[in-house]
Amino acid sequence: MNIGYIFDENYIICGAVSIFSLMYNNKEVDEINIYIFDGGISDKSKNQLFQMVHEYRRTVKFIDINNIIQMLKEMDVEPWNGSYTAYVKLMLSNFLPKDINRFIVIDADTVIDGSIEELDKMSLKGHPCAMGLEGIYSRYKKYAGIGNNEHFNTGVIVYDLSVWREKRVEEKLIYHLKNIFGRYMLPEEDPISIILRNDVERLNPKYNYLAQFEIFGTEKYFKRFGWKDAGDKFYSLQDLRNVCDDVVIYHFIDTFTNRPWDENNCHPFSKKYDFYFNKISSVTLKKKKKKMSFSKTIEYYLRLKLPQKLSVYLYYFAAKSVYGIKAKIYYKNMFHGRKV
Repeated sequence: MNIGYIFDENYIICGAVSIFSLMYNNKEVDEINIYIFDGGISDKSKNQLFQMVHEYRRTVKFIDINNIIQMLKEMDVEPWNGSYTAYVKLMLSNFLPKDINRFIVIDADTVIDGSIEELDKMSLKGHPCAMGLEGIYSRYKKYAGIGNNEHFNTGVIVYDLSVWREKRVEEKLIYHLKNIFGRYMLPEEDPISIILRNDVERLNPKYNYLAQFEIFGTEKYFKRFGWKDAGDKFYSLQDLRNVCDDVVIYHFIDTFTNRPWDENNCHPFSKKYDFYFNKISSVTLKKKKKKMSFSKTIEYYLRLKLPQKLSVYLYYFAAKSVYGIKAKIYYKNMFHGRKV
């Protein structure tokens, strides 16, 4: 089994927890090779990660991504939160051995709470990759140029690299970012959802279970967020309910709760994260109190102090108004006069 991670020193804590949970829950797998696309990891952290992986008799290889970063800069692609690592999973095929066909990329902000052998064996039915769906407010898709099509979350991507190369997906993504638009608000999810429209195998949500599904997985909020209106372009409410007790990969999307590796968090998956965090001894891990903006502080305390129904309603209002308006303004000239 060949697994990829992409992160820098800022994500070393959650990355280590995710890798540990992967190995902890997949002991029966004969071979696990971990490829870490290095966006700036210190030598100390690399040594600690190597020791942790070695204890489980697995292999780890660090891949320098400076060439990818330089290419993105030359294309005038906008970095996301000051970093280009978000784009690497769109351009990694040339950095892997040619004899690897099945490759699974997992975001650092996850824990793997069970076996993922099914991902290594599943049929992609001729598609270049499989992904889960993004639980984002439906109006955002309209502004980003995705319309009522599927919007994928790239937290877990299962690649068939032979098909990926055959269909020249990487070249299409590079062309799009360079010649059509390269400044998306969601720099991984938006372009891949546009380029691979109707050519992605859908993952069972248990393999990329977003925090939104936990918080908003009720009939009332499922409808309010526009998920019901998406029809077959999104999971059904029953799909989410069926897997809530059988989740394999938890994805720690920030829904006004901070993240589980922050001291000041009220994330719905914190206990799951802490279970693995507290088991690691070979990597130096310490939670830090996150410095929050004024608006983020208000969001955090509303979530912490108010009844869940009221705090969820306020988040819905914010997503519909503030975030929706922001997206509309950001994308107002996005595809003006251009076809994608």
